Order: sequence, then structure tokens, then C-alpha cells
Amino acid sequence: MITFRRASPEAADELTALTLASKAHWGYDEAFMEVARPSLTVTPGYLEANDCWVAEIDGKTVGWFSLVPIPDGLLLDNFFLLPANIGSGVGRQMWEEAVQRARAQGAKRMTLEADPNASGFYERMGARLMGGVTAPDTGRELPVYEIEFGSNV
Repeated sequence: MITFRRASPEAADELTALTLASKAHWGYDEAFMEVARPSLTVTPGYLEANDCWVAEIDGKTVGWFSLVPIPDGLLLDNFFLLPANIGSGVGRQMWEEAVQRARAQGAKRMTLEADPNASGFYERMGARLMGGVTAPDTGRELPVYEIEFGSNV
């Protein structure tokens, strides 16, 4: 059973390691990972300043996500799973938790910049491709997705 709890600032190193392992799962080489490392590093300040949630199974951290305010909605700024949990259904449950939390905050939409390898997942979750953005650290084109919530009445 998956449980969710707020990420504490003390979890920054653990969540950085999880994030790096999750990104490396897609076969990126060491050079890419070194260039991307700064943007994948989680700081205590980031965890304090944003709405960050950890997914646990039997008390073990298996994933995490964060929601950051943007005009008319929230940015799903981080969404990472341990490689052993990719494809297990944990991502779907994390997505549902993120959507529930975004709706509870009154967001009209949730936007995200996806790793190209995760595009299929976000499309299966109902997110619409809205365009793309160039990642400042790696120079790659990242797909931008959005899910609209409509009225929260």
C-alpha cells in the first residue's frame, strides 16, 4: 500500500539520489547526467518553499512529486520514481495524488515539462501535449503537457 507524506527538508539528499537514479534509468550517459545534475539536485530550501510529497511503500521512499504555483494553476515540477517501481502502478497512484492535491488547492490546470521518455505515461494519464520548451541545462526539447480541471465547485 502506498502512503503519502510531506517531504521534509532533511530528505533533500535522499530525494536527490532518487531523482538521479530515476533520470539515469532512461539510459542517459554520464556526460548528460553531469550536465543535468544541478537541475536534478533537491535542496532543503526547495522542499520548504514548495508543496512536495513523498510516496512510500512499507515506510520506504519510492517516489516523490512537487507542485509549484503558476498563473491559473500549478506546475508539476518534479515527478520521480525509483527505477524498480517504474511500470508498477506506483506512478499512476502518485499522479492521482498530485491531481487530487492540485484540485484541492483550487487549481484550474496542472502543467508539466516531461522527460521525452515519460511522454506516453502522461498521455495515458490524460495530459494534453501543449508544445515544447528547451531545457536550459541540456539544450534538449522537452514536451510540455497540461491537464485542465475546469470548475472545482
